[in-house]
Amino acid sequence: MRQIVAFFGFCIIAICVSATGKIKPSYSSFLSGVYSGGNYAICSDHDGNTYVTYSTLNNKLKTTTGAYESVGHGQLSIYIMKIGDGGRLIWATYFGGTGDDAIYRIKTDFKGNIYMTGETSSQDFPVSPTAFQKTIYGNKYQSNIFFGKNGYKWNL
Repeated sequence: MRQIVAFFGFCIIAICVSATGKIKPSYSSFLSGVYSGGNYAICSDHDGNTYVTYSTLNNKLKTTTGAYESVGHGQLSIYIMKIGDGGRLIWATYFGGTGDDAIYRIKTDFKGNIYMTGETSSQDFPVSPTAFQKTIYGNKYQSNIFFGKNGYKWNL
């Protein structure tokens, strides 16, 4: 069976499709209080876990123990969650700085690393010590593109 996962703003739906085309619902869940900024991204890893991320205006979404950030700090914040078998929440966290942060894409590799791209106006957006550009160009009303891999400070 192959699992297909879709994210529709306020609802996650996962279905399993067999080689013969038989569809079996796997899980679905609502995301209360998303108040989305309109940017969504979703991907799966090699273990069948699903990663859902979106930009949100809500800084009171559920996070898990040990979250990278337990609340959003900007007006528009990035929220990321990892969902396991049966729709079980493995972890959830906010990510970004005190400006506006938007997510565009999320991917994983075979080692379980997470790669993200997006846009930020946060002067304090987390970057690694080896980043070739460590500060944002412009002022708080101009955005810069970001990309990165979990690791140094992200520990997602």
